[in-house]
Amino acid sequence: MLSRINTLIIFMIYFKPKTNKLNDVLTKDPRLTRFDILGRALTSTFIYGYKVQDQVSCIVFIDSDRKLLVTVGPNDVRTQKLITDEDAVNLLRSLMMRSKNVIEDIDYQEVISAIHSAGYRMYYLHEGGELLQCLHKGKLAFIVGSNIDAPKPHVEHEVFSIGPLPYQVNHVITYINWLYNSERWCLNSS
Repeated sequence: MLSRINTLIIFMIYFKPKTNKLNDVLTKDPRLTRFDILGRALTSTFIYGYKVQDQVSCIVFIDSDRKLLVTVGPNDVRTQKLITDEDAVNLLRSLMMRSKNVIEDIDYQEVISAIHSAGYRMYYLHEGGELLQCLHKGKLAFIVGSNIDAPKPHVEHEVFSIGPLPYQVNHVITYINWLYNSERWCLNSS
């Protein structure tokens, strides 16, 4: 499942379409299904300082009438310029049509377990969590919701927030990328 993922950071984004129909995500105006939120999140994931980040991958779990997992890596992003959020939406839609980027009918918790088993330190981002001010060195996975909160993982994880308010997923990802690129490492190793 994670064979295409070989990066230090994974952003696991949970998305539930407003209409609950996967076909709507593929064919309708992204604003109607809230797929536009994923476009902004994808741009925030990969573009930092006007360049593509090689240490980042994105896994999008689409919880609709058909469960779908879409993996996006730095090489996928390089094939299409991400200048606008619409570019990112189009990239996601094209990746959803390629079998090497998609797994259908998969359980959300199974995906989380596979990431955890691959040695990633799990961060669950939720507005009620402790303020995230630094990162631990090593393989990191961040579980975030896009248009609604992601279900809580059943594996060992830490609950963090980027502030006292609800934030949009692209803001959360941008903040985490800033922590990483600024090398704001936690002093303790635990």
